[in-house]
Amino acid sequence: MSEKEEKNSYKDTLNLPRSDFPMRANLPQREPETVKRWQETGLYEKIHQQAKGREKFILHDGPPYANGSIHLGHILNKVLKDMVVKYRHMAGFDAHYIPGWDCHGLPIEQQVVDQFAKDKRRPTREEILEECQKFAQKWVDVQSQDFQRLGVLGDFKHPYRTMEKSYEAVIAREFAKLVREGYVYRGLKPVYWDWKYETALAEAEIEYEDHVSPSIYVAFELKSPAPEKIDPALKGKKLEIVIWTTTPWTLPANLAVALNKTLDYVAVEAAGRVFIVAKDLSESFQKALVLEGDRKILATFPATKLEGGVAKHPFIDRDSKVLFGDFVTLEQGTGVVHIAPGHGPDDYELGQANGLPVLCPVDSRGRFTDEFPLMKGEFVFDANEKIKALLQEKGALLNHPKAESKHTYPHSWRSKKPIIFRATSQWFVSLAHKDLRKRALEAIDAIKDKNGWIPAWGRDRIYSMLEGRPDWTLSRQRVWGVPIPAYECGGCGHVELSAAVCDHVAGIFEKEGISAWTKRPIQELLPPGTKCPKCQGTDLRKGGDILDVWFDSGVSHAAVCEHNPELTGSLPDKRADLYLEGSDQHRGWFHSSLLECVATRGRAPYKQVLTHGFIVDKDGKKYSKSNPNYEPVEKLIQKYGVDILRLWVASEDYRGDVHFSTEILSQLVEAYRKFRNSAKNILGNLYDFDPGKHWVAYEKMTPIDKWIVGRLNKLIERCHHAYANYEFHIVYHSLNQFFTVDYSSLYADITKDRLYCDTPTSLRRRSAQTALYQVLSNTCRIAAPILSFTCEEIWQALGQFPQFSTKPHNSLEKINWDSVFLSQLPSLIPEETEEEFLKMFDELIEVKGSVNAGLEDMLRRKGIIGSSLEAKVSVELESKLVDRINSIVDESDIRDIFVVSQAELVPVEGKKETRHDTHIWIIPKRALGIKCGRCWKYTEDVGQHSPADVCGRCAGVLKEIGFKAA
Repeated sequence: MSEKEEKNSYKDTLNLPRSDFPMRANLPQREPETVKRWQETGLYEKIHQQAKGREKFILHDGPPYANGSIHLGHILNKVLKDMVVKYRHMAGFDAHYIPGWDCHGLPIEQQVVDQFAKDKRRPTREEILEECQKFAQKWVDVQSQDFQRLGVLGDFKHPYRTMEKSYEAVIAREFAKLVREGYVYRGLKPVYWDWKYETALAEAEIEYEDHVSPSIYVAFELKSPAPEKIDPALKGKKLEIVIWTTTPWTLPANLAVALNKTLDYVAVEAAGRVFIVAKDLSESFQKALVLEGDRKILATFPATKLEGGVAKHPFIDRDSKVLFGDFVTLEQGTGVVHIAPGHGPDDYELGQANGLPVLCPVDSRGRFTDEFPLMKGEFVFDANEKIKALLQEKGALLNHPKAESKHTYPHSWRSKKPIIFRATSQWFVSLAHKDLRKRALEAIDAIKDKNGWIPAWGRDRIYSMLEGRPDWTLSRQRVWGVPIPAYECGGCGHVELSAAVCDHVAGIFEKEGISAWTKRPIQELLPPGTKCPKCQGTDLRKGGDILDVWFDSGVSHAAVCEHNPELTGSLPDKRADLYLEGSDQHRGWFHSSLLECVATRGRAPYKQVLTHGFIVDKDGKKYSKSNPNYEPVEKLIQKYGVDILRLWVASEDYRGDVHFSTEILSQLVEAYRKFRNSAKNILGNLYDFDPGKHWVAYEKMTPIDKWIVGRLNKLIERCHHAYANYEFHIVYHSLNQFFTVDYSSLYADITKDRLYCDTPTSLRRRSAQTALYQVLSNTCRIAAPILSFTCEEIWQALGQFPQFSTKPHNSLEKINWDSVFLSQLPSLIPEETEEEFLKMFDELIEVKGSVNAGLEDMLRRKGIIGSSLEAKVSVELESKLVDRINSIVDESDIRDIFVVSQAELVPVEGKKETRHDTHIWIIPKRALGIKCGRCWKYTEDVGQHSPADVCGRCAGVLKEIGFKAA
């Protein structure tokens, strides 16, 4: 037999890893099989059967809109929620997750109407409702499957949908509560108006985008007071008060001009004309003037000198009152604002306070009506140029007609078009009634006091939005939504809305759904005997408005949490523990839910609010389909698998913008491989380990095994704290650090020799296996909320060992091999309290780093050695350090830790020149002796045993296992 053949014959005597766990993850193929198994075995139901009686934790799902395939934002949001729920369940709570969908509203209705238009059909209201429901249900089904494909565990068999009859009934009943308490009123006032879809919009439906608008200075001739009453120097002068605006189309609705009562104004003479502007803005105004000639300040005076004044509209035979408003500032313009009460909230409030009518000569399509006959039928934005030309003709345009201003401007969230402010009769929730705004702000701070806003700036964001917002516009001029059960008297025109009617209609909706409002005659929708409260007439007609969809989702706390006994229905405090959505929901769902709940229950609907940022590319730009590196979600899943995307979610600090790129995914793939390969390695080394029989008590473990279990303990503690604070990126980085450094770079390398070469039953090998068992069973559970598919696969592989199906060692609490999610997260390992030992061992690990560097620098690069087992090292250390190290390890431990054949620690006194910037002096050499044919270590006793080519340790092992040399 040749030497090579003889050496190879020892292979069967080694305890080489044995595992069927695949090295290749093949996630895109394996993950759907896991999802199917979870569904078929009813895993979610088993989880909650197991959790009965525990303290509840309720993450209430903010409903995504049911109108399209999922995107990266959905993945970020749903995976974050899933990690929270899985962590809470595995931490010992009864953590339910009921997914929901927002189903009513404009986006769905418009797609349905557009389809009818393609078919050249004008649909009835009944047809629109029917098709909208079908459309929404189609996407609910699609998204439900997609979310489950992401590994999300929830009650997908019983989700909530805002279009369910029972839910629609709750919407009507919650609305009735607001009506009964006097919060709801009808008013003619300017609202955000989507002219493309002809409907009012709420604050939450507005997006602010860059917009280029005209920038014009317009002169209003001042009729009174007399110039000399303002200042004697102005006697005999014709005065013109100047406004600046970026919306020329609103000038036909002008009824006043406003100044700030606290400011000083000046009279500027230019080209024979005298203009009044704010003193601090006169210089910028003069630069913008296109009039030629000298300019000079004739007088300076307080704004109060113009009190009670009247100006002349520049192109309509109408007076404009001179008023004062606090909203007039010196940020830009002239310190004078033109007031059109029908086209702006500040204008409206000022007009109401001064008896101005609400003039709005613009129809639902954004075109001028016969109230401005000069441009009747003209679209307002197109009319800007004609109005500027008209001003120029009248001599009222003072700057260049092509001047423009780039600024942020409100756009419709659906049409993506710039909106207009337009006065219409709408239903509103008053924020002043019963101090609703104040009470809602107090509720925000009550949550802040309990560290409930995550991140903390979320409080400031929603607080400022609520502090400055107008009353809530509740009505929409559409079809697909819950009707506002108002009725109009055909006799006197009175419009009535009562809580009694709302409650009555809610009962009908519960049985028939919202289509009843369209299908049934008014007499069947109102309580028997209903008459007009004003004239007692019975010619009553149904209102045509529907409720804002933000009200639909805003009452989900009532429709879902309070109505489901599995959630908060049985608890005295029915608030959800957590709302979790993107930062846009400070204006949206967080906001509407807060207002509705404070109004009807006097408290917020949530205890904590967690906000995540938006997805951006590596350059910080919005990641969207226009991004050159954009890949659709389905392609990403097919290419990488869901667990890599889940790892991406966990690795990013969601509290700011969340970066995404294929480069980031590639880095995460490497981190994933490290975790998976480590799991495979551990599984392979546990094939003959029975924790019930082979467990080694902590005090009998080898030092390196004690160290890795100690490091594991630190990992468990750190991850528990991070999970509890929703810091998933810390969990990810801690796990990655543990497997990359502690396990792969150190422990696995150090223990390989005894795991492979010792007798199967040696204490040293069983000690290592005990440590490995703890490492894998604990980290698998820690990582499960993140890497759900992979950890389930690892867990199933662990559970397939026959010996693990018996009762495990008592330090591995509440193990259930059916699913990792039926087990609890690991507690701290009680034996591991030897902090001093860990500190000393860390010093030894530091020495190991210097030894590795020394071997590389002094031997391997010079070709003196290849493997570190060919080396012997003498390490000179300060005596105190040698004493500390020798107190925890012996010489064989040191050889194993350095992964060399021979090693010694040499104590020295005092300081001496050092290498590698440490207090360590390394003297590396080639190892003495001959290479063992079995373990490959160099020893001086090879040749003194049988077989002759092995060392004494291996000879003893071969004898014990009955090996006979060929």
